[in-house]
Amino acid sequence: MMHHLWGDGVQLLVLPVDHQHNFFCIVENDAKDEGDSEKVQAGEHVAIYLDVSASMNHDEKGLYCAPNSEDHLASSIKKARNLLPPLVLAAIKRGTTVSLVPWNYKLHPAIDFTPAQFTDHETGELLDDETCLREVQRLTSDAVFRAKGGTNIEIALKDIAKQFEQLCTRVSAFVVWFITDGEETVYIKNTTTDEPDHIPTNPKDRLFKYFTEVESDGITQYQRAMVQRVHTCYLEAADHRCQLELHVCHLGEAHPAFLRALRDASDGHFHAVADVAALASEMRAAESGTNTVVTLMCGSLTHRAPAGVSDGAICARGVLPPQLADAAAAGRVAIRVPGATGERQLSNNSAEPLEAAVTAAVSAVLRMEQRLGGIMGELAGGARLTPAALTSKAEDLRRLRQAKVETIATLCRSVRAGTILQAYLEKVLESVEAQIDALTRLLEQYHVVEGAKYDSTTAQRNEFFKERDIQAIAAGLDSMRVRLGRGFVSQANLDRQVQRLVATHGPRARRMLNRVCLVAETECKIDGTSLLTLFIIEGDEHALARGALVKRLAKGNRLAEGLLEAKGTQVLFDEQLTHDADEHIRARVRVALSNVMMQNETLSSEMPFEELYPSGVVCRVHRKCRTDDLGDAQKRFIDLLSFSSFTDLIREHNTLPAALYTIGADQSVGLLFNAKELIYVVSGGAEETSFEYFRLFWRLAAKSDKERDPNGCVLVPGCFHKANFALPLAPEPLTCAVLTHLMPGLLSEFITGTPMAPLTATGNLYIGFLHAHMRTERITALDVQRIGELLATLTCWIRDPRTLPKPEEFYEMMHGLVTSQSISNADSPGKLRPEKALAYALADSVHPAAKKYSVLVAETLRRLSKLILVPSKLAATDRSRVSERLAQQQVLTRDYLRELVEKFTPPSDAAAGADPDIPVAALETAKQFAHLISHPEDSAAAVTFLRSHPHRARAACECLRDVVCTRVKAGLPAHAGWRAFQRHMFVWFAVATYPLEELLAHFASFRAPVAFEQHVANIVRLLEEEATQHFSNCITSWIEDGSEPVHAALCVDEKCESVKTRRCTASGKLASVIEEPLCGPVSECTALQLWRALSCVLGHWAWRGSASNCYGLHEVDWDVVRALKDPSLVDRGMLSQSQLAEFHAARDWRNAAYARWVTPKPEPVRLSDAHNFVAKCVPVALSGKPRLSVVFIGNVDAGKSTTLGHLVYKCGSVEKRVLDRYEADCIAVGKESHKYAWIMDRLRDERERGLTIMPSIWRVSAKNFQVDVIDCPGHRSFAKNMTVGVSMADVGCLVVSAAPNEFEAGIIRGGMTREEALVAYTQGVRQFIVLVNKMDTVKHDERRFHEISENVLGVLKQIGINTDYVPVVPISGWEGNGLTSAQVDMPWYHGFMRKVKSGGDPLGGFTLLDAFDACDVPARAVDFPLRIPVHRVFKIGGVGTVAVGRLACGRLAPGSKVVIMPQNLACSVGTIEVHHNNMTDVVAGDAVGINLKNIALRDLDRGAVICDAAQPLRPVVSFVAQLIIVAHPGTIRAGCCSYVFSHTTSFACRIVKLLQKLSRTGQVLEEHPASVRNGDCCLAELAPRSGQPVALCPYAECPPLGRLLLQDGHMTVAVGVVKAITTAAEAAATKAKAPPVSSAPSKHWGNKKHR
Repeated sequence: MMHHLWGDGVQLLVLPVDHQHNFFCIVENDAKDEGDSEKVQAGEHVAIYLDVSASMNHDEKGLYCAPNSEDHLASSIKKARNLLPPLVLAAIKRGTTVSLVPWNYKLHPAIDFTPAQFTDHETGELLDDETCLREVQRLTSDAVFRAKGGTNIEIALKDIAKQFEQLCTRVSAFVVWFITDGEETVYIKNTTTDEPDHIPTNPKDRLFKYFTEVESDGITQYQRAMVQRVHTCYLEAADHRCQLELHVCHLGEAHPAFLRALRDASDGHFHAVADVAALASEMRAAESGTNTVVTLMCGSLTHRAPAGVSDGAICARGVLPPQLADAAAAGRVAIRVPGATGERQLSNNSAEPLEAAVTAAVSAVLRMEQRLGGIMGELAGGARLTPAALTSKAEDLRRLRQAKVETIATLCRSVRAGTILQAYLEKVLESVEAQIDALTRLLEQYHVVEGAKYDSTTAQRNEFFKERDIQAIAAGLDSMRVRLGRGFVSQANLDRQVQRLVATHGPRARRMLNRVCLVAETECKIDGTSLLTLFIIEGDEHALARGALVKRLAKGNRLAEGLLEAKGTQVLFDEQLTHDADEHIRARVRVALSNVMMQNETLSSEMPFEELYPSGVVCRVHRKCRTDDLGDAQKRFIDLLSFSSFTDLIREHNTLPAALYTIGADQSVGLLFNAKELIYVVSGGAEETSFEYFRLFWRLAAKSDKERDPNGCVLVPGCFHKANFALPLAPEPLTCAVLTHLMPGLLSEFITGTPMAPLTATGNLYIGFLHAHMRTERITALDVQRIGELLATLTCWIRDPRTLPKPEEFYEMMHGLVTSQSISNADSPGKLRPEKALAYALADSVHPAAKKYSVLVAETLRRLSKLILVPSKLAATDRSRVSERLAQQQVLTRDYLRELVEKFTPPSDAAAGADPDIPVAALETAKQFAHLISHPEDSAAAVTFLRSHPHRARAACECLRDVVCTRVKAGLPAHAGWRAFQRHMFVWFAVATYPLEELLAHFASFRAPVAFEQHVANIVRLLEEEATQHFSNCITSWIEDGSEPVHAALCVDEKCESVKTRRCTASGKLASVIEEPLCGPVSECTALQLWRALSCVLGHWAWRGSASNCYGLHEVDWDVVRALKDPSLVDRGMLSQSQLAEFHAARDWRNAAYARWVTPKPEPVRLSDAHNFVAKCVPVALSGKPRLSVVFIGNVDAGKSTTLGHLVYKCGSVEKRVLDRYEADCIAVGKESHKYAWIMDRLRDERERGLTIMPSIWRVSAKNFQVDVIDCPGHRSFAKNMTVGVSMADVGCLVVSAAPNEFEAGIIRGGMTREEALVAYTQGVRQFIVLVNKMDTVKHDERRFHEISENVLGVLKQIGINTDYVPVVPISGWEGNGLTSAQVDMPWYHGFMRKVKSGGDPLGGFTLLDAFDACDVPARAVDFPLRIPVHRVFKIGGVGTVAVGRLACGRLAPGSKVVIMPQNLACSVGTIEVHHNNMTDVVAGDAVGINLKNIALRDLDRGAVICDAAQPLRPVVSFVAQLIIVAHPGTIRAGCCSYVFSHTTSFACRIVKLLQKLSRTGQVLEEHPASVRNGDCCLAELAPRSGQPVALCPYAECPPLGRLLLQDGHMTVAVGVVKAITTAAEAAATKAKAPPVSSAPSKHWGNKKHR
């Protein structure tokens, strides 16, 4: 016997089947408005407790992924970082508050999310998804997701209990997602200080047994205490009538037995996931599951059942205890729901026996859960948990799905529709489907991904799964089995897109579905017209108005009042709306009251419509038309099954006539309703029926027929075609009002499965159906009829001010289309063509059809050619995103357009006597292309360009035919190709040339648009004639305005020898066919149309930049090629900054594209050990002379190493036998001229490559000084090492080569002679010597010497050096001429005279040593704190760690206590050496080697600073610098990045912000400038990109450590000094006070491409 109880908005079904009392109840929501429709969910709070311990640094396979490495992206913590923002956003959209609590061995600050944070305060609506996601990502920064430390589960569970105590009285549900990836490793030892300690592993420890000994239930005593705490919290939840829902998520190494016990204690959920990414599916599925509780009670008997919210009602099911089942049968049961003020009483009760067929069907449904439980039970044991077993169970699941389909078919025959029994069985089936999906997700993680690695034999072994995997799967299965029989999970809601849309727009859709349509129809026989008035009223207002009228009519009528008070009285309400003589609406109302226990009564009245319905009218539409036209319209728009006219359908069923279609079933809901694409219509349009009739039948049949048909189609009784979509026809204002106010939610149901209002304009759905009829291969009369109806419907929708888009937005879009001559993808999405714009242009009657047609054709050509011409950076992975067919037709844009430029270049354009290597004519053609593309309004110039040479028109035709007629045709399906589009546009022309307003006027007066249909039919008839079958060879088309619009198509033959222009008139006649040969000039009209089409293809290239490299089409810059051939062009400033960098890269063999014009790179010489002799350094005798450090700088191959080696040899620092050995080795390897250079170049790489890489130091003795000479690299690639060497010098010796072209190569703009002089000056070098080397190569020419002297001194003067103090010495480093003795063969050289800064007599001399002696004695900062920038670090056997550097300031002695900064490592000084001599005391200016004690080699690196332990350097995390921009190609803004060089350190930095723009005198010109450029001086805040502290010091405190320069691409772009620093402690204090801000994105320097 089945019992049905109801009353007070609640229904209960008790169904005894298979010896169980199954129950199902539905509780209606009390909400009165759409804002309250989700009241049962308003009190929910979601807490995500995320484990951020070190175990989260592993991936799903258990492999460790080191932080800050590329592999770390695969770690669990990184996946959790990407997982949480969309899940938080989904909860916020449901109105739920969320808190994220990271934890490891301690709790981290919680991050709270509330809907108010994401609400626009002006409109009260949620912000768009992109803005919300950005805000969530900002709040959940990377710092939160930094996995480190141990795991302390206890502290997280304590916090869960604490949070629940605070929230249980304020929320109806507290949902916790407890996510952990590791075992417990620490615990709280001292509860007063919360200091963690490691869990003991020593068996002798007194707490070892408490923490680690597993008892019979699989958990330890420590874990049992935590489980008991969770269980206590669960019991408190029941007392507070607050649901505690705990989701325990098992990852990686977490102990499943303990987590399973947590789930059991809270009656929660267990999710076994192999990967964090899989957790997203579990969370989304849980969101649509049970989320509240319903309590059934009878006296002291109670039963709590989990419930879910579905369509605004609360549903619960399960099994009743026998006593409660008996009470229900007697009608003594009440129901209570959370948040309600009282109990819901069930005052009505009915019982009926079940037929055998119904009992069998119900039993079959319920047994499905038993079968599913059996599958879970067989796997949960674990003994047979093998891949083979999983495969077998997957097959069982497949059979279970099939059984579900068969069961649905049985239910349709046995169970009446619309009953509570049918609703119950549908819910059971939905939950079974969801449980099957959940089980499938669980098994696939452990079977599909891993099992594919093993063969069938290996997969049979039980060892395939680890023991913890088996336990985790078993726990997950157990969690699912607990919920069998009492859970609700809607299959439709498992789709994230649908769920989000339902949550956002579901209340609005439900409100629209409750509206009521009223129609007043009056015929006037005198003039043969009829009046039609439509009213749309809110459903609740309609019911209230009728209820109030009944009470008003019954007032004073005792019989009527008694009937209304009596139980069981039925009220029948009948009303007729008519028009009076003044066309006002009057309502005739008749109310029948009937009751089986009393006498019946009838009440009647007549009143104005406004008196009956004083409020709630949403829409009113009034029409007057001819009666005959209205009758014809009622015959045209009729439901052929019920023979109801469209007015009857509106009046009686609130619906419209509809045409049946089949739409693509594989489209994404999110894409459809975010307007990313349009519905793709497969077929249909011929059959008609009632929209509501098809909708109801489709819902009934969707459970069986839809699953069997691949497109989800059903066959409606009375129709001849299957369909899955019914499209309402509403081509005039009256029916369109019904469509826009009632039916948007219903239209979406066919796609999403749920009635809702879509995110965008529902009218856009009609665009896909309109195009479907326009693109058919054979257009019939029915297609033409449907085109008119759908276009009118779309236009009515757009012009309705209450729909989207607003009319003004639509007209603004059309105006932009015509004026800008383009359509953005955002306005009209579509990879192949702008579908939305094609339809909107037809709905526009303001702008000329010819202009709209040209823009649509051009935009389609642009999009199709974009599929063919792909970017030059196309990767192999990108090709996998397109079909193989299209990938074969794709070509690189750069290659294709380069060939096109060559085709357009006439051979005769080459100038006589021009360099044959330089394609001057092609560059000129490219320049013309760039001008015409950037000036589309200059059509006359384009026509002249194409007609200037006969072959250019042919080249344009060949290009267009290749793209649209060959490649597009071969790469895309026929319906998406260019020919199909041209046919489509021909139909568009036919529709657009008929006046739209006339078409709308016909429909508005209910007349058939015969003229429109005849007009379109006459034109499209030409498509069937042989004369117009030319679209396969058509390359473009357009409309010509005139007395009669003309459609023109330009066709080209297969050999591109001639073109034909075919013109068809708007009256459907073929006007003319004009053929033009391509061997001569074409007509101006043809040339113009060719250029417009060709510009769509050319527009895929930017055509910006320099014309000298054909705007990027050529791999080489031809101005650079000219400079390589004639270097004097560089000196004359003919190259830009970027060209100059390319020039140097080419000359240094770093750009293979210029190999033809560069001297071949010499083959590297490989030295054997026998020919790589390195003499040991011997101690140099020290004297009491002052010390002077001289750095030798200059361009590569200037002879620095040779000069220094020869100087060292002449000064006696190298023995002759050593030099002889070097000479023999050099001769053996073919490097005879390198014997002196090898004295300085001691590395194998340096000798093999013939250039200096690392700075090297030697000491020589002059008359007045002990000189440390430093040889620095001159090659641009080793500029960093050069900067380090310069930082150790007092004097800079600039070596320039007098050899032909070598001096010019170094002195040109961007050359290393200029660069290294600037670097030296920036690093504090203020004394310079200029050596003009290799004078022997120019035969000691005096003029060459003076030429070089003037140029070099001019460069030094530009830098800021007073050249009166700069001696210039001519030498020959190879011959030794001018090094230590006076010059030979240079009688014209009379020596140098150098001023003395002290004011004494000038000092002079002839040789290099004389120049050393003429230098001023440098001041030494001996009294400052010790600072030694580290240059190099060694590990010497028997000695230990040795650091080499130069004392910047202070003094040092053996045994001193020092600190290494910024590492902050304390150590002591052992021995100190200066040029291999042990020293007892060294002072500022000495280059020393220091033996450091108690420090490892790996802890010390170049750039560190050795400081006095009492006065250490402060570690810097950011600093303020005063910068001068010296050479930058663009502008510098905040966020730009570069490399900083200071003393021996270098690091990548980012400009945090520009503080001030200064004059050279220090005056503030502008606060917080947006950008600075060349020549500007500014104050800027900089910070290392790594975030690690660096060793810097303000210039005022220590100048050697406060100077800096900024380089980008080996070029110095700015120089400056440090003004202020920020330490790590100061930054932390500032951050704690200031609100969090997101850092600016990293950029390269300026607005030009980083090289």
